[in-house]
Amino acid sequence: MTAHGDKKAAYPSPSQEHTIEPKAERFQNENPSKTPKPAPRVPQLKAPHVEQITSSCQMYPLLHPAIANALAEHGIPVHFHNINSEKGFINYYSTNITGKITCVNKLCTRGTWGTGRVAIRIRKYPNDRYNAAVYNQGCQKCKKLGRLFVDEQTYIERVSYRLKKWTGVDEEPPEYREKGTPPHREDLCEGCKAGICMKGVKRNYWEDLDGF
Repeated sequence: MTAHGDKKAAYPSPSQEHTIEPKAERFQNENPSKTPKPAPRVPQLKAPHVEQITSSCQMYPLLHPAIANALAEHGIPVHFHNINSEKGFINYYSTNITGKITCVNKLCTRGTWGTGRVAIRIRKYPNDRYNAAVYNQGCQKCKKLGRLFVDEQTYIERVSYRLKKWTGVDEEPPEYREKGTPPHREDLCEGCKAGICMKGVKRNYWEDLDGF
């Protein structure tokens, strides 16, 4: 009691403050095996690129909706076959599309150039499935594979036309567009190395040879 008769406040002494643990800390000390584990890290997925490849051969499933729409006009169902393989196909056809290539070698000064002969292999599989393998090219200066930007319009035209033709749709073939591009180098073309590039063959010649 103080001189005025008031009760003294019951505050803990400094030594007592250090001995009092918060409830959460006491719980962790009493149950060390139940300490919460950190949440697992979620991997960050890279955004898909429709137009770029630096590998020797690539497929473009992100362009499938445009192919499906082109065939839907004729009531033709089609599904993309995700396995890039010749195994199990029932038809195939080789042709060319257009595109641009950029050299990714930082020590090279070649830059970007256009090409009118990007090799492509269109394949049909059972159960209304298909895919198309597109082949890259190397830089004429440093010989390293470049980054290929396909011309989406010619890709969609050539692939959808071939799939329609295989199902009996009679349609005018896509126009073959000659462009002023550098001479085609077989030694730098991955399609030529794979034996599927149609270098130097005109569209009408392909149609005459088409047995599918």
